[in-house]
Amino acid sequence: MVVVGYHAHVAAINNRNQAVGWRNDLEYPYAILWDDTVEVTLLGEKALAINDSSDVLAAGDARSHATLEKGDGSVIFLEETIPGLDKYAPNSGLSDINDSRQFIGTRDIAGEIRPFLWEAGTVYGVEADEPGWEITTVQKINDHGQILGTAEQASSGRSGPVLLTPTPGNS
Repeated sequence: MVVVGYHAHVAAINNRNQAVGWRNDLEYPYAILWDDTVEVTLLGEKALAINDSSDVLAAGDARSHATLEKGDGSVIFLEETIPGLDKYAPNSGLSDINDSRQFIGTRDIAGEIRPFLWEAGTVYGVEADEPGWEITTVQKINDHGQILGTAEQASSGRSGPVLLTPTPGNS
């Protein structure tokens, strides 16, 4: 696969050699899927993640919506289904998707940025399992549902990486 053209940004690749990202060669950025030598324009501003089923997470902006574009061609407009996922909130957005079609991101809840996990149409908050710690960001989710993020301890000001492993019944 060769990505050609100016102002192309690649964000992720799957095991089918499909890559996603965006271009800035028009007035606004637009989401792209590269598959072999074919370039497909997607909905959204920036394609951020892709799984092995060709499901793509794309961020929204003032002109477009955050979307989950499924490999079968169907689209879910995420701002309509995830409370607090707001294209106008600077720290609200999408991070990653796995092959089980679980995805993670952050959303604005009453002025606080909170990480979330989306699974089969249900949104779950991502919480620390240690008292006094707060999950501040989520970056990656693997096919086992484990989430890589950052936690912060308000009392000490310490922060660092954290690997969260879901337990059955506590998504």
